[in-house]
Amino acid sequence: MARRSRLALALPLALALCAAVPAVAAANERDDRDGARRDFAWGLRLDEMDVRGPVRVGAGHSALLRAPVVSLSFQSEVAMARRGPAELTLVFGMDGYRGPDRPDAEGARARRGFLVVDGGVGLGLHLGRPLLSLAATAGPGWQSGGESLSPHGFGVAGRAAFFPLYVGLVEAVRCERGWFSSYVLSGLSVWGLARRDWVGIDSGSTVAAGIGFDLGRNVVLPVLHQAMTGRCGA
Repeated sequence: MARRSRLALALPLALALCAAVPAVAAANERDDRDGARRDFAWGLRLDEMDVRGPVRVGAGHSALLRAPVVSLSFQSEVAMARRGPAELTLVFGMDGYRGPDRPDAEGARARRGFLVVDGGVGLGLHLGRPLLSLAATAGPGWQSGGESLSPHGFGVAGRAAFFPLYVGLVEAVRCERGWFSSYVLSGLSVWGLARRDWVGIDSGSTVAAGIGFDLGRNVVLPVLHQAMTGRCGA
């Protein structure tokens, strides 16, 4: 119940960010065409604004659970500054790990897993169209089955993601490459993660890898674009 409550609170906030930042970008992009505005907060030029919200699915192994795990995570990356091909990002999100069920002391099948809510900083490297995203995060964690909202532990993580066909936020809002490239291909990625967690007297490392897709680009941007411009480039 406690875990569901945390997810119910965190997911709307994350989705709200995915909707709000593209909306601001679209409004600024429209004003830019009229020659009214060319700057955005944090000193970023309009064409340097960027935000990513990948949902990631994968698998790996956890020494903390002493078992293979399924990994499901959501992460938001917001560009704060940019110099040349490199951008500094603010990162926050949730990482969930689920291991195989095992009998507890009473013989009942017990769920084994943990959820981490973390934040940190990242570095985005624009390699032409491809993008390499690196991030370091830390935050509290909760074990499966816990009823208390108090954290059960703490963890740190390092992760890397590669977007082979990335399109920046403003270009995606303008939809200059067509809807499939802007809203689908630009959000696809492969990723890898290594983390260390301390829960009670136990500690252990977890490694995982998988694929990701950007829910904001898949769902929010098409609706926003139709509402603001009503057409998409070829």
